[in-house]
Amino acid sequence: ASEVSSRLALTERGQLWLDQFDDADRRLVRDFLSMLTLVSHSEFERTVERLILRRMDDIEGPIALFSVRELPKANSDSYFNIACGPEGSPSTDALSRGADIGSEGRVVSLLRNLVKAYPDKLLNHPTIERMRKKSCRAIFLVDDILGSGNQTSSFLSAMWKDSTIKSWVSLGYLQFEVICYAV
Repeated sequence: ASEVSSRLALTERGQLWLDQFDDADRRLVRDFLSMLTLVSHSEFERTVERLILRRMDDIEGPIALFSVRELPKANSDSYFNIACGPEGSPSTDALSRGADIGSEGRVVSLLRNLVKAYPDKLLNHPTIERMRKKSCRAIFLVDDILGSGNQTSSFLSAMWKDSTIKSWVSLGYLQFEVICYAV
C-alpha cells in the first residue's frame, strides 16, 4: 500500500465512504481502501495517449476515435442516429448535456487534442459520412476503465446497429478496438 492510499480512510471523504458499510465489514473495506492505487490525471492521459498512438502506427488509413459513454437504454436505434440526430449532422460535443462529467470528460478532451495533433490520421467522433469520405479503417472505443464490460458492450452494440458499419466490417474495410486505461 502506498503512503497516500493508506491515508485515504483518514480523509473526510474516506470516512464518509467507510460509513456506508456495516461495522463487521469495515476492517476489510479499510484494508481494501489502503490497497488502491491512485493515478494522476496526467498519468492517465499520457498512458491512454501512448496506447492510441502505438496502435495508430499499426493501422493504415484514418482511425475514428469515440469516447465510450452510457447511451439511452430504451433506444433501439444505431449510435449514429442517437448521436447525430435526424439530419445526420454530428452533435456539437461528445458528452450528453447535464451529465456528471468525470473521467469521460477527460477522455473526450484527450481525443480532441489528439485529433488536433494528427488531423490526417485521427477523426473525433465522426459521422458515417465523414468516415466514408476519409476511408476510415478502424474505430477505437476509448474508455478509462473496463469494469463489467456492459457499458462498452452496449456502446459497441449501438454502433453495430448501423448497416453501413456491419457492411464495412464484413468486407474487411473496418476494424474495432477498445482502448482503456484499466481493466
